Parts: sequence; C-alpha cells; structure tokens
Amino acid sequence: MIQHSAVLWRRVWAIALVQGSVTLMWITYRLYLGDLLKSWGFSPEFVVGLLTFEMVLGVVMEPLFGALSDRQQRTLGTRLPLISLGVILAAGFFLLIPLVFFLPIANVARFLLPALAIAWALAMTLFRSPTMVLIGQCAPVNQLPLAMGILSLVGGLFAAFRKPMGQWLLSLGSLPAFLLGSVVLLGASLFLSRVLPPTNENAEPSPATVKAFPWIAMVNIALFAIGTTWGTRVLMLVLTKQLEGINNGFMGLQLLLALMALPMGWLIRKIGHPVASLTTALGLLVLTLFFLLNDFWLPAIAFSWLLGSSILNNGLIPLLLQILQGNQTGVGIGLYFGCVGLAGDIFTRYWSSKPVQIQEGLGLAMLVMATLLCARYWQRTDS
Repeated sequence: MIQHSAVLWRRVWAIALVQGSVTLMWITYRLYLGDLLKSWGFSPEFVVGLLTFEMVLGVVMEPLFGALSDRQQRTLGTRLPLISLGVILAAGFFLLIPLVFFLPIANVARFLLPALAIAWALAMTLFRSPTMVLIGQCAPVNQLPLAMGILSLVGGLFAAFRKPMGQWLLSLGSLPAFLLGSVVLLGASLFLSRVLPPTNENAEPSPATVKAFPWIAMVNIALFAIGTTWGTRVLMLVLTKQLEGINNGFMGLQLLLALMALPMGWLIRKIGHPVASLTTALGLLVLTLFFLLNDFWLPAIAFSWLLGSSILNNGLIPLLLQILQGNQTGVGIGLYFGCVGLAGDIFTRYWSSKPVQIQEGLGLAMLVMATLLCARYWQRTDS
C-alpha cells in the first residue's frame, strides 16, 4: 500500500503558494482597477467591459498556452520555461499598472493603463494552468486528493479572509499593494523552480505516441465548468441570505471549509474513486440547494454545503487529470479555468439580476447537469 510519504509535499506547497499569489494579485487588481481607470476618465461601463474582455481572452488563451505547455512537456520534459516566462511578464506588468501614474505624459499614460491591464491578464494565462497540471507530478493518482487538500486549504483561507484582506490592501495604497503581489508571485515561483524534478524526470512520451485529441472530453469539461460555476454561485447567493442575520456567519463557514480540506482529502483518498467522490459532492450540493429553498434546518444545510464543497474542491483536478489520462492535460485544465472565469462574469452581469425563481431554477439545473456529466465517467474509470 502507498503511504502518505508518496506525496511530494514541498512541490505541493510550492504549487499552492503560486496559486495563492495568483489569488492575491486578482484581489488587488479588482480592488484598485476601477478607481485607477476612473481617475483617468474611463467610465464604469468601460471597466466592466475590460474585465469581460479579459475573461473572454482567458477562455481562448488558457487552453492555447496549456497546449503549448503540453508540447514543452513532451519535447523538453518540463513545463517550467513557459511558467517562468509567464511569471516574469505577469509580475512586471502588474507592477507597471500603478507606475503608469508617474509618467510625465498624461495622454500616453491614459491609454497605457488599459493596455497594461490586458497584457497582465494575458501573462497570467501563460502559467496558471501549466502550474496546476504539475500537481499530477506530486503524488500517485490515488494520493492526489490528499495533495489537493493543501491547495484547497490555501484557497479556502483566502476566501474566508477576503474582506479583511481587501481592507488591508486598500490601506496600503496602490503601489505598495501591487508591489507586494509581484514580489509574492516571484518568490513563490522561485520556490517552485527549486523543488521541481530534473528535466529528464517524469518525461512524457514523444509526440509520435500522443493520443488523438479528446474533443468529447473537452466539451464535457467546458460544460462541467459552466454547470458547477453557475450552480454554486446560485447556492452561495441563497446561502448568504440565510446567514445574513448571523455576524460573520458565512466567513466562519468558509474558514471551516478551509480547515476541512486536509481531512476530506484523506477521506477521498480512502474512497479511491474520484468519479464517485465528485458525483457524491455534486449530489450533496443539489440537496443543499433544495434544503435552502425549503427553509430546512440551518445546521443541516451548513453541513451538506461544507461536505459537498470540500469534496468538490479536493477531487476536481484529480478527476480532470484522470479523465484526460495524460493526454492534453494542459489544454483541458486551461479550458476549465477559462470557462469558470467567463461563466462567473456572465453570471454576475446577467443572471444575478434575474428574479429569485429563475436563479433557483438555473442553479438546480446546472448542478444536476454537472452531476450527470461527472457520472458518465463512472463506468469508464472502473474499466
């Protein structure tokens, strides 16, 4: 039997720190972008349009750069060159965003700001998916949910403390906050480069032995990303309303979700069936939404949400890696992240303003669709 020591924890922590730095940069960017652009005379509609354009760009570029990282892995035995390039460009462009205001020519600076914002968003798509794919090199398949527990823990802590963190970042001012994001990203990526294996380790087959492009799997991944994003967004809206009378109630639930990450990773590892785990998680989220809509007992709602969300967070990437089976993993994970970003933006701009009944119907339909998409791979992973 494979023991816990089979997980390469230093690599896992390095990937988690890179992903955490990405979250920190996006929080900072969203906090300051509106004010920075408005100070140069851009309208609020322009800000919204810019963010939407960046999300659309991500849907196209994340799979594209994921494909490029797959090619590098096959030919060079590593994805690090693309990751390093993306990190350097992202850190540089990120710091340049507030520095534009120190340029002596105002007219040039005004048009440079949105161009730098787009360049930074593009640079971020260079390395996020290739970095996440590296989690597959950190543990055997049956240990991946346990490794993902660290990433879920870090992401959960950012989610739980997002509001106080945002207030602290705003208190720093734009230049120190953007500088902090760039430095943290560079430090995390340097740590990652130190703990990655030598070039010849974990080398993949030559291009001649690569399987046919998994078109059906990619379509399913895109639909799954949309379904889980819209379904969980609706669930969060309804759950937030239920907890609005409790001081810091939702923040407490998010903190508990983060602390559950490692124990749930251990539990999923024991189950040993990623499709069963993900189907169970989505089923629990469907039940949670039903409970919320029928004013069920709040502790039961909270427990169902915690359990379902924790299993989903820990088991999602291992499931995608198993579905793709080493074939175009960078493309698949890039497509997933790109679709999640665009689906979230569309929900915020369109669905969140719809009547409650329409939102509830959408949420249930999307969660059910995601459950069915997940379950269709049940038989395949058993064979």
